[in-house]
Amino acid sequence: MNIKVSTDRGKTDQVLKKLVSSLKTINILHLNKPENYITISYNALITIDSRALSNLKKKIRKIKHVKDVMIFAIKDQGKKEQPIRKRYAFFIDIDGTITEKTSERIDPRTRKIFRDMRKKFHHRLILASGRPNTPVEKQMEHLKTTGVGIAENGSVIIGIGGEDGLLLGDLTECEEAIDFLKEKLKGIDETGEERRAEGIITRKYSADSLNKLLKNKYDVICTDSGTSIHINSVDACKGHAIKRILKRYPSWPHELTVGIGDSDLDVSMFEAVAIPLAVKNANKNAKKAAKCTLGGENLEGVIEAFRTYEPRLTLDY
Repeated sequence: MNIKVSTDRGKTDQVLKKLVSSLKTINILHLNKPENYITISYNALITIDSRALSNLKKKIRKIKHVKDVMIFAIKDQGKKEQPIRKRYAFFIDIDGTITEKTSERIDPRTRKIFRDMRKKFHHRLILASGRPNTPVEKQMEHLKTTGVGIAENGSVIIGIGGEDGLLLGDLTECEEAIDFLKEKLKGIDETGEERRAEGIITRKYSADSLNKLLKNKYDVICTDSGTSIHINSVDACKGHAIKRILKRYPSWPHELTVGIGDSDLDVSMFEAVAIPLAVKNANKNAKKAAKCTLGGENLEGVIEAFRTYEPRLTLDY
């Protein structure tokens, strides 16, 4: 059998030396380290006596700079190795994450990259956006994502609960909260497209100040997207929506969930997934909630995340 060893960036050679010296039974057949490969993952193909297999992964993990180890099983002698692959569920924000840097337009490379991740490598791709229901549905169709999605900052789950989706938010209470704010403050205006289960207003006051004003009066919470203020029911957020999706699909293991985002709207998503990742252009709250910050901005950061967990993704995008 073969083994794929993932290392910290630039530490492959150090790990390889320690592999050879500490595991005498290992015969390294090949090391795949392309010059222009930007992901932190490298391949080391190894043969080993089956009697040592049970302790091998544990031994390798103890080596400094080793991040992960994957076993490659060979089904039949003489046939190509068949890796035991992990199938991840990626929950991906839209605005500021897969959009172009200077506009709200989806980066045109996104469709091909998403197609390859789904069709070639069978990962699950779920849009998790603050955008309204209909635009998210259209992007799901255009990008050929998995048949479930999150809209209106988690107030709507598309693909669950029938044709109209599952509403987690209470539009009536959100509208009542907006009317209350209009009475108390000047310059509170609703903005954007019509929503089914949340309210959205202009960004004249901070989300914190609005939350203090609404506290103990309405079961809603205000969140700053960077361009507007979203008003959602307290149980309607991206994080709660992800938990409902995972409950609906028990074959999607939590430890293989990845969240990629850039703003306060993504904080609850980061808390709900096993691997929260912020793109480089994310705000400070998103970066603080994430497990790590990616090296690329917008789609470049998403590509970096994809390649970290799917090294077979090519570089020609």
